[in-house]
Amino acid sequence: MFRQFLLLVFVIVPSLALASDNCSNPVPVARHFFESSNTFYYQSPPETLMTNKFYRVVSKEIDCLKKEGLCGLDYYPWTGTQDGEIGEPVSFELESCVDSSDTAIVVMKLPFILSPKKKSIQHIVHLILRKEQSECWKVHDLITPLGDSLLEKLSSFHHEY
Repeated sequence: MFRQFLLLVFVIVPSLALASDNCSNPVPVARHFFESSNTFYYQSPPETLMTNKFYRVVSKEIDCLKKEGLCGLDYYPWTGTQDGEIGEPVSFELESCVDSSDTAIVVMKLPFILSPKKKSIQHIVHLILRKEQSECWKVHDLITPLGDSLLEKLSSFHHEY
């Protein structure tokens, strides 16, 4: 009985606290979105981490990619390029959020490496998060290093497509 109590205290309670923190703080949600699904735009988008609107438009892009091969996005949204890699460390900072607001902006700074022989260049991505009915933060848009809104770019393409 005592072991079950310890299990509850040391395993379940901290995980509930983490889930609660993810709902109250947009930065861990943004970090988790990047770390767990940085290929969200072409395979298996994480529905639980995305607003309904963003999930729908990304899903349309994935369906189009399966049929056509090239659709609304012709570059890696995290870097704004077709080539290169993301280096370490990647950092996340809260840029703006008002307690009464349902929108937050998280800035993601990442070193972009075009070639191992060249020095990395810092790229900045803005993740727009919103609270929906769940009252937990979810990614609503990604502003690429080029300044493109992924939500607008894909919405426009698939509306016209």
